[in-house]
Amino acid sequence: MELHEADYRQAIVANPSDASALQAIAIIALQAGDGLRAMRQFWRAFLIHDDKAVFDQQARAAIDILLEQLLVGTQTEDVDDAVAQLEWLSEFVPISSSLARVLGAFRLIQGRDEEAAQLRPFIPPEESDGSFVRALEALQTSRRERDFLGSVVIPAHNAQATIERALDSVMACIAHYRAETGEAEAKVHISIVDDGSKDDTLATIRGWSARYPDQSLSLTVHGIGRGAGAARNAGAAAAKGPLLWFLDADDYFLDHHFLVTAQALRDHPDAAFVRTGMVFDRIDDQVTPGWRAASEGSYPCNLCIRREAHEKTGGFPDEPPFRPAMAEDVGYARVILARFPGLTTSSKTVFYSMSPGNVLDKMRAEMTSTPGVSTDPGRDIAPRFRAAEILMRRRIYAVRREAALAEEQSELARLCASLLDDAAGEAPPVLELAQMWLDRGQHGRAVPLLHAAIAVRPTDARLHLALAQALVRDLRFWEAMSALRAAADVPGVAQAWFDLGVAAHREGRRDAAIEAFRNAASLQPDLVSAHYNVGALLMEAGDIDAAVQNLQAALDRQPDHVNALHQLGLALGRRGDRERALSHLSKASRLAPERGDIAAQTSDVLLMLGRTDEAAAEAERAASIAPDLYQAHAVGAKALEANGRDDDALASWERAIACNPGFGEAFSRRALLLLKRRWGPACTPRPQGEQGRRVSASRLGLDGRFGNQLLQYGFLRLYTERHGLTLETPEWLGRHLFDLDDPLPGAPLPAVDEQRIDLAADRTGRFAQHDIHGYFCGDVSGWAGERERFRTLFRPGRDAAPIMDAALSQVRRAGRTLVAIHLRRGDYGWGPFWIAPTTWYLDWLSRIWSDLDEPVLFIATDDPDTADAFRIYRPIIGRDLPAAPEGIEFMPDFHILSQADILATSNSTFSGAAALINPAANACFRPDRNIGALTPFAPWDAPVLL
Repeated sequence: MELHEADYRQAIVANPSDASALQAIAIIALQAGDGLRAMRQFWRAFLIHDDKAVFDQQARAAIDILLEQLLVGTQTEDVDDAVAQLEWLSEFVPISSSLARVLGAFRLIQGRDEEAAQLRPFIPPEESDGSFVRALEALQTSRRERDFLGSVVIPAHNAQATIERALDSVMACIAHYRAETGEAEAKVHISIVDDGSKDDTLATIRGWSARYPDQSLSLTVHGIGRGAGAARNAGAAAAKGPLLWFLDADDYFLDHHFLVTAQALRDHPDAAFVRTGMVFDRIDDQVTPGWRAASEGSYPCNLCIRREAHEKTGGFPDEPPFRPAMAEDVGYARVILARFPGLTTSSKTVFYSMSPGNVLDKMRAEMTSTPGVSTDPGRDIAPRFRAAEILMRRRIYAVRREAALAEEQSELARLCASLLDDAAGEAPPVLELAQMWLDRGQHGRAVPLLHAAIAVRPTDARLHLALAQALVRDLRFWEAMSALRAAADVPGVAQAWFDLGVAAHREGRRDAAIEAFRNAASLQPDLVSAHYNVGALLMEAGDIDAAVQNLQAALDRQPDHVNALHQLGLALGRRGDRERALSHLSKASRLAPERGDIAAQTSDVLLMLGRTDEAAAEAERAASIAPDLYQAHAVGAKALEANGRDDDALASWERAIACNPGFGEAFSRRALLLLKRRWGPACTPRPQGEQGRRVSASRLGLDGRFGNQLLQYGFLRLYTERHGLTLETPEWLGRHLFDLDDPLPGAPLPAVDEQRIDLAADRTGRFAQHDIHGYFCGDVSGWAGERERFRTLFRPGRDAAPIMDAALSQVRRAGRTLVAIHLRRGDYGWGPFWIAPTTWYLDWLSRIWSDLDEPVLFIATDDPDTADAFRIYRPIIGRDLPAAPEGIEFMPDFHILSQADILATSNSTFSGAAALINPAANACFRPDRNIGALTPFAPWDAPVLL
């Protein structure tokens, strides 16, 4: 019998844990094109069945429909809700290029540009011309343009005779501004629009620009004259910086024009524009006051306006009634006067030139003899100007209406706050209005309104609670906490603290999330999830003892809380209390036998207790439950190694690598097993050092892959040698590859993270008797004096040297200058592990190649197909060299990078470490996301990239 959605809903009412019914409803939603509803039902089902593989498959079916649904159907006022849905989704669905594009687009709409930029690496190069990437790059370009003080817009038509004088006056203004302000780097962009010139105006501009190559200048060419208004608008569209000046090509600025105008706007931040006085050529002392005021009130060249204000006006009128040159400057002047507050100064900063036939020449008689001209530009409009007048008034009406709406909203906020004067109201209208705005996602309106209301009634806890909710939506977590503290006893405040914790955790604000969940638990002690969340976050922060207390508090209230049992087992295991850890994990596993992660962790604790057969069996069970779970295969491999079953262990490590190729542990253990099989045991470890003088690196080989391991070992070895200490290391690749013979770890030492200390700055050796771990990707300049010793640590050993020498010799025979590039691709492309586009390297090569002496290009990459883009350089790659032993297939690549004459790294410690080891590179380059290109760097005077 066919069932419909109502039947499935009835089934859920009868049994809320019926995952099959939830999945059926989700499929019905998918068929109806409702991806959001489908995803929510699949997620609810996953919380019941906990089969991540099934959920991932279902999520892939729903995600494209969901993204299209949000992108097409979301209105402006719904953007915050859409982003919330997408961020909820990204917490448990791997970020795909589709999700990155849509979430990035919405974040740009919200103005969260930095967060949007973090999604750029998820979009592959072949999709980099999409709308989100283009919008992001446009904003980044705009941000770079803000370094300019502003732009001078110059419309030019047949201006061959005067344009150089105008441009020279701009340069003089820049020089004067720099000298007077001390801002030696101040920049002004020049935006010229040639409006259909028939003479040599273009050639003159290009010749002038060639003489000033460092001056920022853009040139727009209109093949057919479109009029001064259209030319100025085009010039403004190409402008850079926050200020706009306008200059006609036959006029010029006096030296102090920029200084006077920019300083005036800086001193008066509420003013949108400033107008200065003018010198009217040789009739300056004859111009009547009325004509002077009228001209100075409408002429563009004595105006400096903020660029954002200009954009709000719609620019200079350039409709047919205003062409050619018919009152477009007067219309523009009237609009900015109607819309914005401005300033005037009598300081004369612009020279208005008179030449035969120009406006000043034609108006000379009127301007020097007609009394009583109105100072209101455009007041007396002749009949032939009626069409232009209508269009001017249209603009004025629009800008005034916009300003009135803004004032209306402000007045509404004041009115709502004033309603609070009636203290007897149970539900103040201001709360209803604030809630309405919050429901619409307009938290930016709710926040100032509630602040105003609190100023009137500071003791009304309901207002503080509403403000906190608005601030959480606005991602202002610490302010939200302050508001919640003032809402102490209002019903619902515990839930508000909990919601704040969820939001803060979603945004990566761990400290804020911990405090919020703690307060929620304090206000509502039976809120199990709050106690659990505090414990889980404290675990994440490394505060194990405090985590144990909070997780136990959650279990005291709900003894069958599976996640709390699991996390507490992990915490106790880290603390060394392995029997209790096993007890909690075993209980969690009984309650949730389908949880492969719990089974894997149980196996790990059994292994630490020496119960290797049980550990292997439990790991096998974990792998059968969750075949894609890295930890299940890794702990199984360790158990098999402990039982002497190296071949079986190797197969398990291979499966672990397939689950997560970026994890260092599986990478290292596989290589070690293979090298032992080929070369036999590594060097015999030296005896342990003097008691009290030990330093251990117990996580060497676990945290990070090869490049990270070299950094960890190298800097710890420098530290111990500097202070006469002994470094103890576990089995790791360095013993085989570099014949390193450090003692094996002795009794456990207290752990410390290298990010919390400064080893390079320590001159006393105070971190003796510590187990130091970390990734050592910070600034290495503190070790620069010991760089030669660092390099000697990593010379290929007796077994590795012949292989490395043969590979390097083969490449060297192909040319005199060895250029090496590292392109890491396979396990990169997400989060901080971004991929620099291939085009950056191609652009860089095109600039340097022809100047090199018989260059040969070597490309080290885990994606050989990438080398096809460089085929014109005939690159050599790893597969062209004699095969290296299995397990260290990467070593010839690394050795050649470490010996290259010119090195270009990727965003990877693999090539970063090679750069540090390289003794004689003439130049090193690496990708820079801020400028979108390769930049030179000094390896020993910069942080190591990931």
